[in-house]
Amino acid sequence: MVVILPKSVFFHVPKAGGTWVTQVLLEGVKGAYKVEPDIKAKDDFNGVHLPTNRMSWKGKSKFIFIRHPLSWYQSIWKYHNTHQERWFPDPENKNDFYKYCPGTNFALFMDKVMRYFPTGYYNQVLGAFLDGADYVGKQENLKNDLENILKKIGEDVEPLALDIPATNVSKDLFCDYTKVHKDFVLKVESSIIERYYE
Repeated sequence: MVVILPKSVFFHVPKAGGTWVTQVLLEGVKGAYKVEPDIKAKDDFNGVHLPTNRMSWKGKSKFIFIRHPLSWYQSIWKYHNTHQERWFPDPENKNDFYKYCPGTNFALFMDKVMRYFPTGYYNQVLGAFLDGADYVGKQENLKNDLENILKKIGEDVEPLALDIPATNVSKDLFCDYTKVHKDFVLKVESSIIERYYE
């Protein structure tokens, strides 16, 4: 999903604060509108869910938000186990992440990620976004980064919109990493960590 603004385009990376950013942009930037993907999520091989018609963002600045890989895996697992009664593998899904990795136990979920995505999954999702992004904000500094990015681009945002409370927050489910799982994420997602978090 993307939000088209007068001078820029926001690309919503899953589980990186994008629901809040979208709400702020739609309520706080005059002329902003949302473009939904024209593909069903279960038919999307990489889980990116972007519209295929890209003419609406030609020539505009592009920005995204990311989050630290360790909290991203926790967040996506929490989200699916909060917003669905049970998060089970979907054998019909064309995206192997949703086909094989879902589960209600975080350690077993991470075992599956290690098995089916030995080079990591988050970096695959981000790859589609980072290549064309002119600005990258962090979920960990969401409000300030959004304000700074919009200022650099020259987008006018209603200041009160930036005070909208957090949305799409998942339950505080237990999902601590084992040493093996933590070491795996730090290794396979090291390019993201080194580029944006060190």
